[in-house]
Amino acid sequence: MGMSWKVMMQVVATLERRMLYKSMTSYSNHRNWHDVYHVSFRNREIYIKVTYCTSGGSPVISFKEKNT
Repeated sequence: MGMSWKVMMQVVATLERRMLYKSMTSYSNHRNWHDVYHVSFRNREIYIKVTYCTSGGSPVISFKEKNT
């Protein structure tokens, strides 16, 4: 998407509950949860998925442009 690490972190910092699209479990492990957000940023619709680790480690965050 051509975003720097700093810009991606700024987008993550703006996430709000109202932007949450859905929560779901992982197909491979029902104990791992994903939260999916739809965010408008700089005239783009972004799909952000946050995966929480059952081990308590840092979440994994993925970005992609949302298909409209």
